[in-house]
Amino acid sequence: MTNAMTQELRKRLRHISRGWIDRGLPTRQRLEQTVLELTDWKVQNQVQGIWAQSPRMISATLDDGMGYGLALIEQYAAIMGISVNHLGLLQKPEKIIAACNQEKPDFVGLTVLQLDSDDDLAKVGLNLPPGTCLIAGGPVFQYDPDMATRCAVDHVAKNVAYFIDYLLDWTLDNGPAR
Repeated sequence: MTNAMTQELRKRLRHISRGWIDRGLPTRQRLEQTVLELTDWKVQNQVQGIWAQSPRMISATLDDGMGYGLALIEQYAAIMGISVNHLGLLQKPEKIIAACNQEKPDFVGLTVLQLDSDDDLAKVGLNLPPGTCLIAGGPVFQYDPDMATRCAVDHVAKNVAYFIDYLLDWTLDNGPAR
């Protein structure tokens, strides 16, 4: 993997994320088409990701039985070079915490849809191992902006564009510290 190609992937991802932040997300079909296009480009150019060493992420939902948004997050995380362990939908905080204590991931990606999930989210956020960054998304953060602070969420990703944009500035050495 050449540094030039890694920088080109970063540039492409930044262009995509900023465009979506400015203009709004395209259709789900276009989001998935972009995943395919970026994946093809990575294969053709033999690019593994945007970091020399692949970060690790555990993903799950607390109260989302469909996981459409989480699936997109996982796909774009993989494009960036993140190794993703999908725990599944409707996971209990104890299972997420146990997996994090065992694997010590760089990130936990959670979807939270309902306001009454704040106790479960706080349980996860307050019990992660040091160095694990909690990234959460879902409509609850629009209705309760203080929820992220109360529940020790490091970053709220409004959608996949904000997730990509945040991670483009994250480094293994200088990522957000807990």
